Amino acid sequence: MSENRPEIPRPMRREVRQRCGFGCVICGLPLYEYDHIINYSIVQEHTPENLTLLCDQHHREKTNKLLSIEQVIEANNNPYNVINANTTPYLLNFAGSDFSVILGDIRQFVPNVNSQNDFIIPFLVNNKRLISFEIIEGKLFFNLVLLDEHDNLLLKIVENEMVFSSEQWDVEFVGRRLTIRKALGVIIFDIEFLIPNSVKIYKADFNCDGYWFKVREEGFTARGFDIQIKNIGGRLIFAAGEYDGRYPVMFRG
Repeated sequence: MSENRPEIPRPMRREVRQRCGFGCVICGLPLYEYDHIINYSIVQEHTPENLTLLCDQHHREKTNKLLSIEQVIEANNNPYNVINANTTPYLLNFAGSDFSVILGDIRQFVPNVNSQNDFIIPFLVNNKRLISFEIIEGKLFFNLVLLDEHDNLLLKIVENEMVFSSEQWDVEFVGRRLTIRKALGVIIFDIEFLIPNSVKIYKADFNCDGYWFKVREEGFTARGFDIQIKNIGGRLIFAAGEYDGRYPVMFRG
């Protein structure tokens, strides 16, 4: 970017993200760049009508004239993710034989990890895992399910494959940090993917089967429990609702 080119204002970037379904308008990948449909060198200004989202591949193709402006305009009018109501799956690059989950200021880890088969689960609701790391046959997988208070799916990660709904108010994926907002200034989920083997959740409102968990800077709260232990060496912190007892658990709600 030219040193003389002003940054795209944040409200304008959000408007473009919302219109484009939070991903490349061609393929839906949630890794994208803000692209001027008519080159900035020609228009010399930022306008939402002339901005779209393109992944790195399609941005290069447009630059190299392997993708026409007319094709980009067509996709901008009919974004892939808006049509499909979800983003294209993106595979997170988790790997290794060790792992941890950081919830606000709490770090959960497993002492003496089994490098072939092991797991960590912060929350369990009616035997459903809301967050987990698992080693299966030596491969590390991260899983997460985020629902709103009406049990609508907002974000799902299954064995490192991430998909989120494009029918939300705002989703911003910058670098390795993903932030979901339900209104201006109202963050309901904020996670950083600490590749290769950890995640840090700065803020989250988890809902499942009428139960809720809130992650904040100082720790997390779950149905009357306010947990602020700095380091937790264990596989399961909290289980709510029906629980089959297959794993030792620190707190029951």
